[in-house]
Amino acid sequence: MKLTLEVNRTEHIYIGKNDNLNKKTHIFNNLCNEANYTIWQEFFHNKRWIIYNGLGQRMKSSENYKQLPAQTSQQTLRILDQSWNSFVKLMKSYPEFFKSKPNILGYKNKNGEFIFTNQQCRIGDGMLKFPKIIKSEMKKRLDDNKDLREVRIIHLGTGYNLKNVYGIDILDINTFNNQIMGIDVGVISQIDQGIDVMGGFLKSMNNYFNMKCAQLKSKSDRQQGNRLERRKNNKCRHERSMIRKGFPKALADWMQGVGLHPRSIR
Repeated sequence: MKLTLEVNRTEHIYIGKNDNLNKKTHIFNNLCNEANYTIWQEFFHNKRWIIYNGLGQRMKSSENYKQLPAQTSQQTLRILDQSWNSFVKLMKSYPEFFKSKPNILGYKNKNGEFIFTNQQCRIGDGMLKFPKIIKSEMKKRLDDNKDLREVRIIHLGTGYNLKNVYGIDILDINTFNNQIMGIDVGVISQIDQGIDVMGGFLKSMNNYFNMKCAQLKSKSDRQQGNRLERRKNNKCRHERSMIRKGFPKALADWMQGVGLHPRSIR
């Protein structure tokens, strides 16, 4: 019996302003919106949905398609195809399983995101190496033997959030049948890798930053408010990673699902 389950995890890295990334994310969104418009027209006029293969043939002549790496363009169309597939399935289930009608896919705002597949990016020697179109490499925290799935670059307005999506194996709780217990830990207590630690300082930090963000946004200073909110998220991730490093990995794996509450962890 298989006791493990494959899941995706994400490493977050903040990148400052970059003109090259700004241009690429803009082209990425243009391609996504152009392809979405093509599907819309076919869906409303002919009551048909263009699947991935047909969409790829139509978009190959697009300038936005040609300006991006081939694998990035193909991955963009795959993601859009999956989204439309989900929408069509939801429409078939309406109104039997849903009270309100599912919303059709809308268009993306400019400067949204960019995607690299694991064939375009690779990790080695402690660095994340990008393809020639970016001409860059970046220091990472992941081990070189991690199963890298894809790299997403999300535009934040004042910078970029780089997400390294990688796969790991975790314990499959479905193999334990009825031997399952659920705990609502709230915000005071933080669960990380099966270990329960005091999270009061995270709650205080979260409340402080939320208050400051609300004050800035009430003054219509949304850009500074978004910058402060990003700083809060980064600091919370950092504190959680410090908690994780405070315990040996072997202990964290052994304590999977068991509560350990050392009050000295602050």
